[in-house]
Amino acid sequence: MSGDKVYVGGYFVSIGGRAYNHLAALDVTTAQATYWYPNPDSYVYAIAVSGDIVYAGGSFWTVFGTPHATLVGLKPASTVGVETPASSLPIRLGATPNPSRAGFELSFALPENTEVDASVYDLGGRLVRRLERSRLPAGEQHLFWDGRNDAGREVSTGFYVVRVRAGGVNLNTKILRLK
Repeated sequence: MSGDKVYVGGYFVSIGGRAYNHLAALDVTTAQATYWYPNPDSYVYAIAVSGDIVYAGGSFWTVFGTPHATLVGLKPASTVGVETPASSLPIRLGATPNPSRAGFELSFALPENTEVDASVYDLGGRLVRRLERSRLPAGEQHLFWDGRNDAGREVSTGFYVVRVRAGGVNLNTKILRLK
C-alpha cells in the first residue's frame, strides 16, 4: 500500500469485471481499479513500493508493451477511480506456464459477449489446433492447449503462436512447447 493505493499482482486477467493483466492499483477508498494499466505479459510474484516508484518482479518479459524482463520499476499515474465503459476495455491474452512441457492455460478477459476464434499456429502460419470458435460471455475466459494438434498427436518442441480473434480485436502471443 502507498498513500491512497493498494498494488496487487499475481495471476489474473481482470479485477472487478474489468480487464487487467497481472498487476493493478486499487483505490483504497472505493476499492476500484485505477486507470493504470502496465499489462505485464505474465505473473507478478513480488511488489515493493519506494517513494513514488512501484517495483514488480515476476516471470514477465514485457510491461507496457516494452521489454522489461522479470523486474521493473514503474511510476503509476495519479488518476484514480476513473470509470471506463466496459466496451472500451482492452482484451488481453496470457499463456502460462510459458515455456511448458505439459500444456498451456490461455487466459483473456472479454469486455462484452462476443464471437471468439482461438487457435494455435506454427511459426510458418499453419493452423496446428483450433481451441475455440463460439460466442463467449463477457468476463474472464480460460482455455487449455495440451500440446496436441487437431489430429490428436503431440506437436514437436518449438515456438508456436496463439491467436485469439474477439470483437474485431486480434491478439497474439508466442509460446514455447518443450518435450
